[in-house]
Amino acid sequence: MNPCVFPELAQKPCGELELDALAVEWRKNCPDAEAVNPFLDPVFCREEIGKAQRACGWEWSYGGYLEDRRHVWAGSYLDRTGNYMHLGLDLNAPSGTPVSATREARVMLIDTDSDQAGGWGTRIFLLPLRHDGDPILLIYAHIRAVRCQVGQFVLPGEIVAEVDGPPSNGNWYPHLHVQAIRKTLFENILTERFEELDGYGHPSLIDNLRDDYPNPALFVLGTH
Repeated sequence: MNPCVFPELAQKPCGELELDALAVEWRKNCPDAEAVNPFLDPVFCREEIGKAQRACGWEWSYGGYLEDRRHVWAGSYLDRTGNYMHLGLDLNAPSGTPVSATREARVMLIDTDSDQAGGWGTRIFLLPLRHDGDPILLIYAHIRAVRCQVGQFVLPGEIVAEVDGPPSNGNWYPHLHVQAIRKTLFENILTERFEELDGYGHPSLIDNLRDDYPNPALFVLGTH
């Protein structure tokens, strides 16, 4: 069994949380609120997630793989393309939470996206050394205090970074975005259109997206 990506929280209560459902429920309960989407404010979004977690008795939460997020991110850059399908798993924890590798892996790339309107922030690309079938890379995004280097081999449980917060994490609420991508697809994107790599895809392509971007929960959630 893989260790949890958050060693300090591994034994803490947690559960699955759908952000889009949270936004729909908020709008239902606040029909007279202004038309501007308050979830685009990372402080508001963090507070609403905190309320939902406390109501369930959780200290942290996760979710979002292949979730259509057209409501929670209405008014964002995603409106231009309709790419509302979330390709990764969001693990919602406070800024500064240590992030660990969950498999023995090689650090392939570390970079920083400075876009503060929905960018990646700092991210690490890890290639697990043991795999079945087509190799899968893992992207850890919205992080800070990176503690590894390109070419380094990291072990399960080894701390590689911390959860970052806004605005340097892309101006999202504090969370870790983990995205799995097939190595062959990553290599194609890296050499031809790396700037197009995003955490969202179009809902009409869900079958292809599911194949190209496998469920990261299989790699990072441990016993949860």
